[in-house]
Amino acid sequence: MTERDEFSETTKRRLAERVGFRCSNPACGKVTTGPHSIPEKSIRIGRAAHICAAAPRGPRYLAEQSPAERASIRNAIWLCANCADLIDKDEPAFAAPILHEWKVQAEAFALKEIESSSGPSIPTAVRQSVAKQLYTAFDLLAGAEGARRITGLQPSSSDLEKVRRIIEECESEAPRIEKVKWLKACYLLATGEVAQAHELSLSHQDPDDPERLLIQAQCLHKLGRAEEAIPLLVQVAAIEDLAATAFYNLGLAQDDCGQHFQAKESYQQALIKDPTYAYPHSRLAKHAYESGDPETAALHSRAACQLEPNDEVLWFRFALVLLDLQRVGEAVDVLDSALARFPASSELHGMRGRALGQVGMMTESEEAIRYSITLDAKNETSWYNLAFCLMLQGRFDESRAALQKAVDSGYPDASAVERFVEMLDQCFDACNKEEEEAGGEAQDGQGGD
Repeated sequence: MTERDEFSETTKRRLAERVGFRCSNPACGKVTTGPHSIPEKSIRIGRAAHICAAAPRGPRYLAEQSPAERASIRNAIWLCANCADLIDKDEPAFAAPILHEWKVQAEAFALKEIESSSGPSIPTAVRQSVAKQLYTAFDLLAGAEGARRITGLQPSSSDLEKVRRIIEECESEAPRIEKVKWLKACYLLATGEVAQAHELSLSHQDPDDPERLLIQAQCLHKLGRAEEAIPLLVQVAAIEDLAATAFYNLGLAQDDCGQHFQAKESYQQALIKDPTYAYPHSRLAKHAYESGDPETAALHSRAACQLEPNDEVLWFRFALVLLDLQRVGEAVDVLDSALARFPASSELHGMRGRALGQVGMMTESEEAIRYSITLDAKNETSWYNLAFCLMLQGRFDESRAALQKAVDSGYPDASAVERFVEMLDQCFDACNKEEEEAGGEAQDGQGGD
């Protein structure tokens, strides 16, 4: 039988005391000790649960831990019996970082309770209700990336409306809960109300709270003050649970300040802290591509798509890199996989049409590009690609009309349009010359008869 690295009784008691004998699950918060029917006894229904398993093959087992680390209070979380069973029976839903965050929140709440002269500021039932609503709201805001990774994500308008309603309910029930302020700041940031989000982040009771600093830094960056965001993000990166997100945002700020070498190091640090984080891979792909290393860019782009398959932009960028490498077959396969997830994406259909055109499948290319335009008549890139496709087929008047549509729709590269017009004129002249020469040869042949 495998030996388990169990907690000592002292560790269990200290763990329970640090959270006021309440379950550390923020959606539960149940009191885990109380009176027994016999006056000399008490009942305890709480458990000291292992965050990373006490033995191999257990939930969240971490082989790198020493026996002492497995049995230490740092690897323990106090939960009621039900929640202790829950986290072990659904391991994917309750990863170690989530449990560590629960523990930090529970201890912080217990500390605020004993510091308050008026006792618990918020009834347990209200706190539980708010916690559940907060989880729902953060999931809506951030999707699979989790609540702290809202930067760069685009929640749907319906999801944002749900979040807004949750914020209103939470503010009416428990306006002083700091998590409600954080949620509102995240919401304002996601809806583009950056100045208001920044102002709210400054109203936090604890000026050194890492979550407040993270939101403040994101706001400063979006307000064009990336230099001010950098020291805040360096400070947050020292907090283990927030390190991956902080390093990623630090890289974004450093890139905007022209500190590209440091930015690359920050993205790499983000992946060291969390190898499942997709967006540092995407940024490293961009760095590699811009430095003339498309092979490395393709590797990072592939990893980003595998880790975050529900982000359409990541698939688009991956296909673009593959096309640059002339790996057209792979690009088409990638686009087909992406379109299985995003069948109504004008951009992906347009890119697929471009890829098919590169291997001479002009009929299929034109069909895909025209379908892209059907989905979005203002897709300037698809109009440009259609113009190119038509030019290669010798349909010059149609090509000029499509190019004008691209310009009217806001195609951003004026120099590319100028080069295209020159190329179109050259192709038109060459085609006319060939026709004239062919006509002359035909007449010569008739004269010889």
